[in-house]
Amino acid sequence: QHTLPELTRAMRALGEGRLDEPTPEAESVQVAVRTRDELGVMARHFNTMTEQISLVTTALSRTRDQLADTQAQLRHLADHDPLTGLYNRRGFQLELERTIKNASRHRSSNALILIDLDNFKLINDSRGHALGDSVLRQVGAALSARLRASDILARFGGDEFAIILPDCGLKEIGRAHV
Repeated sequence: QHTLPELTRAMRALGEGRLDEPTPEAESVQVAVRTRDELGVMARHFNTMTEQISLVTTALSRTRDQLADTQAQLRHLADHDPLTGLYNRRGFQLELERTIKNASRHRSSNALILIDLDNFKLINDSRGHALGDSVLRQVGAALSARLRASDILARFGGDEFAIILPDCGLKEIGRAHV
C-alpha cells in the first residue's frame, strides 16, 4: 500500500485547487500489540498513525467535496441573479453572444426585448425593499412562465429585464406571448 505518498499527493493537489485528483482510500489496519517492549510501543504508534491517516483521508475527501460544491455555487452566482435565479447581465451577455453566433451560422433571426418596470422605485420607497424584491421575483416568474424553453430571460438589476427570443423573426415576434 502507498497510502501516505498518495495522501501527500492528494493534499498537494487540493492545495493547488485541483479537485479532480483522486483521494486515496485509507484503511486503518491495526497491528496486534501483544508485548509491552519497544516492539509493542512501535506497534501502538503505528496503530495511532494509521488511525490518523484514515481520519485525514476522510477529512480531505470531505473538504474536496465541499470545495467542489462551493466552486459550482460561485460559477452559478457569476452568471445568475441571486434574487430571481434568472441570468444576470454577465450571463445574459454570454448567452447573447452564443445566440448571435448560432444565428449567423444557421442564418436565422432573433428578437431582443428589453423591459423596464415603470415607477418601480415607488414600490421600494413606499412599501419597502422586501415587497419590491417579491414583485421582482413575481415578474421574473410570470415572464418565465410565458416563454419557450429556448428563450433566454435575464434580470439586469434594479427593475430591468431582457429576453432573447432565438429563431424569432418579425412575423413570429407579433405572435410572442410575452
